[in-house]
Amino acid sequence: MRSDDARRAILVATAEQFLAKGYERLTIQGVAAEAKVGKQTIYRWWTGKAELLAECLVEGLLWDDELTVGDTGDLVRDVSDWLAGLLDVGRTGVAELLRSLLGAAAGDEALATHLDALLRGQLEGGITRRFQLGRERGEVAEEVDTVLATDLLLGLVMVRTLTRRPSTTAEVEALVRRLLAP
Repeated sequence: MRSDDARRAILVATAEQFLAKGYERLTIQGVAAEAKVGKQTIYRWWTGKAELLAECLVEGLLWDDELTVGDTGDLVRDVSDWLAGLLDVGRTGVAELLRSLLGAAAGDEALATHLDALLRGQLEGGITRRFQLGRERGEVAEEVDTVLATDLLLGLVMVRTLTRRPSTTAEVEALVRRLLAP
């Protein structure tokens, strides 16, 4: 197997194993078996499972387009829909993925950095970028602290995800409106 093929097979196997088993039950041996490579091949490129997961995040193997902030021209709706998606409102499995990622990120700085970058995202699809566009379009007043709003919204996601406390779309939308009000 060529190294590019092996690398891709390892990342796909990692994502599949993580999604099926969660972080705690994810093993390098299981990934190696599914990818049909030796453990030494994995350790040649990555130091462990947290680093593998971080690369899976970067490669888009754990986070799909439905989990990015949309741009319909309505900032409140776009951010509310994104948050509702993260909080499993109307969609199952996302909260479980986040719970596992948060648990893994708590013990690994590199993975935490990647998860933070993914959630905040300066690039298209991230909340920071969507707030920037909103400000440029006049949807967000200058006096609104979008960094603080982002932290508060992500804090809500983390607490609700970890405590398994349900959210509603109406509740999320009301919070976003309040945070973005001048």
